[in-house]
Amino acid sequence: MLVSRVAKYLLSRGRKYGLKAIAKIQKLKATSQLELLNLWLSRGSSSRVLIVLDACRFDYFINEASSLLARGKLTKAWSPASCTIDWLKISFPGFYKHVRVISAHPYLNSKGITTLGYRAVNHFLRHNIVDVWDWGWDENLKTVPPSTVYKAFKEQDDGEMKTIIWFVQPHGPWIGKTKLPIPKRSKKKLAVGAEILEKVKKGEITVSRLREAYRDNLRLVLEYVNKIVKETEGGIIITSDHGEMLGEYRLFLHPCRIECKILRLVPWLEVRGE
Repeated sequence: MLVSRVAKYLLSRGRKYGLKAIAKIQKLKATSQLELLNLWLSRGSSSRVLIVLDACRFDYFINEASSLLARGKLTKAWSPASCTIDWLKISFPGFYKHVRVISAHPYLNSKGITTLGYRAVNHFLRHNIVDVWDWGWDENLKTVPPSTVYKAFKEQDDGEMKTIIWFVQPHGPWIGKTKLPIPKRSKKKLAVGAEILEKVKKGEITVSRLREAYRDNLRLVLEYVNKIVKETEGGIIITSDHGEMLGEYRLFLHPCRIECKILRLVPWLEVRGE
């Protein structure tokens, strides 16, 4: 294909230059996620529920979400950022009193905690943010399992209000069938990369095992996404804030401000609940 030949040429000019140039080509083929988000936030969308799967790659999603894809419309969306904090700042610049947030992510909190300049209560009503990241924290897993997020949504949903459901997975820690060592971390931080990357560097964890763990983390969270779709009336959107590097071009995880297809191309799947 022409794109692959162009990609090889650009990469031969240097990894950083090549990745950015290739991303510009791919961006032309995708829909702006920011435009899709703005439509949803402005009440211009009939879908009521927006599910965010943290660090979910487009290619892994289409391979693992067959039952969801069969009942919905998939759009290739281009994320405005390659890390969560930048994505939040760009995606939610206003104030959204009509939106509830079921949050397993500490950046989206009702406690007024500011992270790298982002303060969620400046954008959402405090009482509309459900702090699953806090009370739903599993100390043994060092994360919030998707089952807890699912239960929180079922308890809080009124069937009317626009709602964002933020799952941590497939972002690490990797708690699916293929498990990786549980990192040492607190509930206020999702940074798990340094410990895992050190083990990859030392050969204690192979890249193939990291990819298996990522895939199984995605499979785990999709079990609960499917439950929400089956048990919720109306339109539901499933998307991600950014992707995840799993050894491609010798890069890992999701560094901020990287213009790269793997990090920027995310799913935007619109389905109808039952």
